[in-house]
Amino acid sequence: METVLARFGWLAHCKEGFRDFVLANLFTFDAKPGRHLTHAGDPTGGLFAVAEGQGVFQVALGASTVAVSSFLFPGSWWGQGPLLGLSRVGLAVAMTDCRIATLPLALLRQRLVEHPEDWEAIAQGYSDLFVQATGAHRDLAIPGHRRRLAATMLRLGGNRHRRFAVAVPDSVVCTQDDLASAVGLARNATGRLVRGLEADGLVATGYGRFRLLDPAGLQQLADAE
Repeated sequence: METVLARFGWLAHCKEGFRDFVLANLFTFDAKPGRHLTHAGDPTGGLFAVAEGQGVFQVALGASTVAVSSFLFPGSWWGQGPLLGLSRVGLAVAMTDCRIATLPLALLRQRLVEHPEDWEAIAQGYSDLFVQATGAHRDLAIPGHRRRLAATMLRLGGNRHRRFAVAVPDSVVCTQDDLASAVGLARNATGRLVRGLEADGLVATGYGRFRLLDPAGLQQLADAE
């Protein structure tokens, strides 16, 4: 677990002293598919990371419904909001068997009191989430449905709008409903577009999964004028 979190994601880019502190103070728990890891509106709790498996972060702002925002892979971190006095803006759910690491808020606050320079690391982690969120907003504004889907599958597959690379598996767990939610289209329309990308050799799909066969080709399609 420590090897993955030290090599991928936000923590891998933190200064050694802070990285060692985080790794030495992590608690872990296992989660089955469907378990809620953190909840929207929760003002408490520490930082969280996926050490093994895959999760999904779903935004819940101003409505009881949720929409897929991003997938969580080994090296993905979230949960800075309560550290800043903010409530969580969404919920994280395990999609596969997961091992989750968490750093208690009290320990992190004490560390920041003793080492205020480590606030820079917190800012870097928050900026990564900001890039992901603004990137998703930008992609949803792409006018062409085919281009928008290409951008969305790249992003959900960990290949777009991330400051820090995470450990993406060979195939990504993603239901048709999740993909349609993320791209902002009806399920049937999304399915037809996915089959078109498959025919062009850009992606491959299986039951509840997809693979990015040609990320460069998808990138070119997503950014075409």
